[in-house]
Amino acid sequence: MINIISIILDLINYSFININSLFISLFSIESLIFIKNKKYLKAFILGIIFDLLFTNYYLLNGFIFLFLEYIIIKYYKYFKYNLINNIILSIILILIYNIILFIVLNVTKLNLNSFIEFLFIIKHFFIINIIYVLILSFIFKRSNIK
Repeated sequence: MINIISIILDLINYSFININSLFISLFSIESLIFIKNKKYLKAFILGIIFDLLFTNYYLLNGFIFLFLEYIIIKYYKYFKYNLINNIILSIILILIYNIILFIVLNVTKLNLNSFIEFLFIIKHFFIINIIYVLILSFIFKRSNIK
């Protein structure tokens, strides 16, 4: 359910918010933190849906989301599931997602960005995504869902 809500929020955000805004979302990626019973297949399918709706890099985000799910599972083997760790993991996921995308798109020459442009993009992802993780952490804590 959280994944569907996240996709809808991403759709709304990408439809109405300027790409140069400080509020660029990766709600779908952040929702991976809150998937109950961590599922690789669910992460892969969410990545494919993300590809179909927001990018034209078919399967790329599916594999990136799969890798991010792996990182989430490994992260919570060593760290407790709480608000601070959710925020730290959120930052890690945003960085890893954007680094992988930056490298793949520049190596394949699908989208050539400079490192300065990359840093500008990263900066714009943090604000809204950390707020989203805070809200989700509060909701999941109140409802005792993990």
